[in-house]
Amino acid sequence: MQRHCTPNHVPPRTPPASLMQLLVNLLLFVTELDGVVVRRTWELLIQASVERRSLEHVVRHAPGSPSPTAVRKAVATVLLRFSLPLWEDRLNEALRQRWLSLLLKQAQVSLVGDETSLPYWGRREGELKAEVRGGSPKLGTTWFFTYVTVCALWRGQRIVLGVTRWRAHESLADALERLGAPLLAAGLRVDTWLYDRGGASVAAFGWWQDRNQPFIVAAPRRGDKTGVAAILKAAEAEEGRSTRRPSPRGQWYTLHPDKRSGLAPRTVWLAIAWEPVKKTGRRERRQRGLKRSRVKAGQRWRAVAYFTDGGDWRGRGGAVQAKYRKRQSIESSYRQSHASRGRTCSRDPRLRLVLFGLSMLMENEWAWYRRGKARATRGGRRKKPAWRFIDYCQEVMEEGLVGLRDGVEGWWPGIRRLERLQLPTRLTAAGAGV
Repeated sequence: MQRHCTPNHVPPRTPPASLMQLLVNLLLFVTELDGVVVRRTWELLIQASVERRSLEHVVRHAPGSPSPTAVRKAVATVLLRFSLPLWEDRLNEALRQRWLSLLLKQAQVSLVGDETSLPYWGRREGELKAEVRGGSPKLGTTWFFTYVTVCALWRGQRIVLGVTRWRAHESLADALERLGAPLLAAGLRVDTWLYDRGGASVAAFGWWQDRNQPFIVAAPRRGDKTGVAAILKAAEAEEGRSTRRPSPRGQWYTLHPDKRSGLAPRTVWLAIAWEPVKKTGRRERRQRGLKRSRVKAGQRWRAVAYFTDGGDWRGRGGAVQAKYRKRQSIESSYRQSHASRGRTCSRDPRLRLVLFGLSMLMENEWAWYRRGKARATRGGRRKKPAWRFIDYCQEVMEEGLVGLRDGVEGWWPGIRRLERLQLPTRLTAAGAGV
């Protein structure tokens, strides 16, 4: 089958005019699907993503397009060509297409893990019983489509290297295996795995320790009797009122799994650092999470804890806190994906996975072309206006609107040819990229 794009490892100094078509070509390249119907399907899905609308809304405002029902059938025909694991591999190949070769040249790269839970209000029937995961109440539901992402922290920029589903019966280690194993096999040298308190589990610690991977995980403040909360409370009672910043602490800490999991306990290093208590005229606003504690009278310092492997500098609380702060600096970039995530109430897990993967892919594409603009302005006297992610989405949306105004007549009969299309059975090598 003809390849639609050639991997380019150097970004252009000026973003091209046809951003949507380049994105479509990349998707055609990794999925090895061809035809007018497939191309139009990707264009409609991308348009729905940048407009933050549903597919039906985009179709109804496209002159000459088929009915929303006909388009849904076309999209379903394309999505059913691959199983869910294969869609993960193809999307991950697209995410790593431009960036992996560059990151492999780096001495070491910090990897940031996170999970995203998208609420689901429907019934859990059929395959959805395994796909939908339970969680804390949010937006009127306790069921979610949950996705785990692994990103590289490169020069303050978040580069998504993998997306996978976190299914109902799986542990976090299962998701890390699908995302991390291909990267390690490709030769990526990891400086540190950074994870929020969601990664504080025996299964995840076991995965990192079995592969000798360094990690830093925010420790949730739990266990008022013998847990992390009790240790931090004792430290604050001893040095929380000091006029100078207290010295960092550390100790070995053993986590015990659920008895039904069949896992063995894991011992990790608990690094304790300090942060100043903000003094304001009114009551301090604190986060809903368990990491922060209520401030007592006269308290100047609050203890915060991190789970680490204890090796090298990761045994020192101050160095661990400074390293983890880099993860906190990119929290705003996680919210950028909301600006390019299509809306749907579909029960199809393939469509939901593809829409979520598209939002990650567009953020990677923007970072790639933004890097080219930075190279073009390097050394210049005047700085050009910043090219933000919303600017990239705006250009993609305007290009898509022009294409929709031109009409899409004649592409729907091509679905008959698509149904007879024979696809290769290639499984992209666990998403290591080409």
